[in-house]
Amino acid sequence: MLTHIHLQNFAIVEKLELELHAGMTALTGETGAGKSIILDALQLALGGRGATSVIRHGTERTDITAIFDLTRLSSAQLWLQNNDFTYENNECYLRRVLSIDGRSRHFINGQACAQQQLRDLGELLLTIHGQHEHQNLLKRDQQRATLDRYAQHPDLLSTVKNLANQWKNIQQQLEQLQHAGGAPAKLALLQYQVSELQNLALTPNELVELEKEQKQLAHADQLLSTLAHALNLLDDDEQTSITKNLNTALRDVQHLINIAPSIQSSAALLESAIIQVQEASNELNHYRDQVEINPERLHYVEQRLEQIHAAARKHHIKPEALLEMQTQLEAELDRWQHAGEHQEKLLLQLTQLENDYQHAAQNLRTSREKSAKKLSQLVSENMQHLGMQGGQFEIQLTANDMLIPSPHGSERIEFYVSANPGLPLQLLNKVASGGELSRISLALQMITAEQEDTPTLIFDEVDVGIGGTTAAIVGQLLHQLSTKVQVLCITHLPQVAAQATHHLHVKKWVENKQTIASIVPLLQKARVDEIARMLGGIKITEQTVKHAEEMLTN
Repeated sequence: MLTHIHLQNFAIVEKLELELHAGMTALTGETGAGKSIILDALQLALGGRGATSVIRHGTERTDITAIFDLTRLSSAQLWLQNNDFTYENNECYLRRVLSIDGRSRHFINGQACAQQQLRDLGELLLTIHGQHEHQNLLKRDQQRATLDRYAQHPDLLSTVKNLANQWKNIQQQLEQLQHAGGAPAKLALLQYQVSELQNLALTPNELVELEKEQKQLAHADQLLSTLAHALNLLDDDEQTSITKNLNTALRDVQHLINIAPSIQSSAALLESAIIQVQEASNELNHYRDQVEINPERLHYVEQRLEQIHAAARKHHIKPEALLEMQTQLEAELDRWQHAGEHQEKLLLQLTQLENDYQHAAQNLRTSREKSAKKLSQLVSENMQHLGMQGGQFEIQLTANDMLIPSPHGSERIEFYVSANPGLPLQLLNKVASGGELSRISLALQMITAEQEDTPTLIFDEVDVGIGGTTAAIVGQLLHQLSTKVQVLCITHLPQVAAQATHHLHVKKWVENKQTIASIVPLLQKARVDEIARMLGGIKITEQTVKHAEEMLTN
């Protein structure tokens, strides 16, 4: 459940701390006051795409935090555990910081995270039903997604999709092999390329070792000269070596310890320095013994490197990718040389995949048919309450004629409606008016919302296109839904707002030539005034106020 929202420098909000509660919360305000601010901020906090335009004018960044109670949300708790995010007291903090330079930072419970992680977790915490969903409902893929969401069969969907993709992959391999016998030039090219790379006989890590050796051989003179000078300074020169001078200094300091015991630590440091200098000298001597001036070996190494780089240029790849390229070409050559055998194996795999797909697709179809019947009945019943008496809704499944397995199943899903008694069922996008489509969409959203696993649902002006008694019924339905999940409803209808358990009001004003917005909870008297404003518009009469009081009392 969403319990708290913190906004700083977001759009026209300077700073906002908002507490939210269980049940149904209505969010209202004048047109243009910024009722969508909360929605936009939450979408950003939950990993949505952000633009610097949302940063309040004159500031450097916007900071958004959303806090959720996970008490009854085991799926989110498990996600946090699996992704190594700690949480305490069953609370989850999602934070998003967007800077004016376009940089975005994301946090889960104070730990930095990726934007995709915010999205993944956000899907478990909150669902938004937008005001334009009724338009999307005209799309066939959206109709299929609505039915599948209600049916709650993600495993069936995943199985069908995976089998269809595997079938497509095997089919593509077969098509490639079918051209193998008729393309001798391709076979000859593969044989030549593989032979050339095999003759190169490149071994793992050879390139790295050759480059290291080439650098050492090419600078052997400089290495030997510089090492000799360094070793001479460290130890070789008996008169001026660092080791001799350090030993002399140590003896002098040790003679003074009896007089000044406090310099004992200095003597210890000198002893340590002598040991370290000797170790460095030994290592440098060992390295010098390995350096040799060998023009013949240098010539061979540089020739070998040129061979490798030339082969890489020929294949338009980096030298370190040559071995991987060789493996790929050998595998491709094997397929072409034994095309018949591979075709036979792939055909067997394809047949098995087709059988598996048909079985999985039938299971999916059975689940869809069962859910379609139930959902059609529920939407039809809701239509009677939403001002469409006698209307009927039906989801029809029609077998596809496609020979290729579809990742979406083996049937076409379409929504049909009869808006008035006595009229035949017709495709939704052919007959439904804007108002009818809005009410059907609202009925679908509220029904499918009961199937949602997320504990918080936001309805963004989904009641557009309705009014009167129908609006009151929509408010009742949303209130009824809020007994099971938390509901936040952005609305312009007083009939809907009056049904809410809690009421938030968005107000906007100008101060010091800057627009400022705020969201405040309304108590009883203020709530009556807001409902009256929504009822009466500019002029609010005593009768309008009484009507508002009556709506809230009822």
